[in-house]
Amino acid sequence: MKAEIKPGFGHDRVKLSDAIPLDTPFTLNIVPATVCNFKCNYCLHSLSKEKLADKNFIPGVMNWDVFLRTAEQAKAFPQPLKVISLTGNGEPLCNKRLPEMVAHLKDIKASGRVEFISNGALLNEDTSLQLIEAGLDTIRISIQGLSSEKYFDVCGVRQDFDEFLEKLSFFYKHKGNTKLFVKIIDVALEPGEEDKFYKIFGDISDRVFIEKVMPVFHGVDYSKMIKEEETVDRYGKAHKKRYVCPQSFFTLSVWPDGEVYPCDVVSDPAYLGNIKDTTLIDIWNGERRREFLRMQLMKKRMQNPVCRNCCAPDDVSQPEDELDSYAEELMKRF
Repeated sequence: MKAEIKPGFGHDRVKLSDAIPLDTPFTLNIVPATVCNFKCNYCLHSLSKEKLADKNFIPGVMNWDVFLRTAEQAKAFPQPLKVISLTGNGEPLCNKRLPEMVAHLKDIKASGRVEFISNGALLNEDTSLQLIEAGLDTIRISIQGLSSEKYFDVCGVRQDFDEFLEKLSFFYKHKGNTKLFVKIIDVALEPGEEDKFYKIFGDISDRVFIEKVMPVFHGVDYSKMIKEEETVDRYGKAHKKRYVCPQSFFTLSVWPDGEVYPCDVVSDPAYLGNIKDTTLIDIWNGERRREFLRMQLMKKRMQNPVCRNCCAPDDVSQPEDELDSYAEELMKRF
């Protein structure tokens, strides 16, 4: 097997408590689309239109003008960002201009790397070559099963699995400097299929990993999916429950309408502004964001109506990101 069995997150991490406050975000999420061609049963998009409306979630696609303004503002930070992720609660490839977005971000050198997460179903040879030629650093493909039947069971879509494998094989064969990571949620595997997953994708990707399903989206019924009683993240690592969310200390997210959030959750936990009215750097250094960070450091996250339903601190935050132990000390810096 050519691929590493390794989680897809960035491993070049610093100890966050030593680094903050930052003059430049590590990560900027530019969300090209909040629509999706799948309705995976563990995902936000499995919810009804009415339930999505209750969350103030409006499916949409980022237009080019909003993207250009966001990219220009991203370039204005004192330092290049570590990563720009063209991802966020939707399928990025639903935005037809995604390859152009990648090319523009690489041209202006706004970040160390440009990447996105996709289900891969909309990849074809032309789009794959455009993304590779644009200079895409990483594509992370989320698999929804190891057969056409399982795909339909998980996401309600008739996906020809053999045809899908051909698409990924083509991408891998022509990938150049682009890294291809393949991951799957454990509930998308049948019992005993772990080795089969590694065998299928181990020679057509750079990295593979099986993640644990987490209660990411409030309102989705995870009762039959999650069996772990201890606090375990999606990578299988156990830890004490975290009350300070690290994400907003190094991340900003820009949604298709230009709204800026302190993280990439579905609903807005703290309105920070819109890039049409202000700038990312002013938002980053602004009092609204600092007030939100102080709330986190005071361990009042559960008093925020959005944060209390979010599992991100116990889901994707890494050991180097842990801030609970340093909250009192960090309050002096903010």
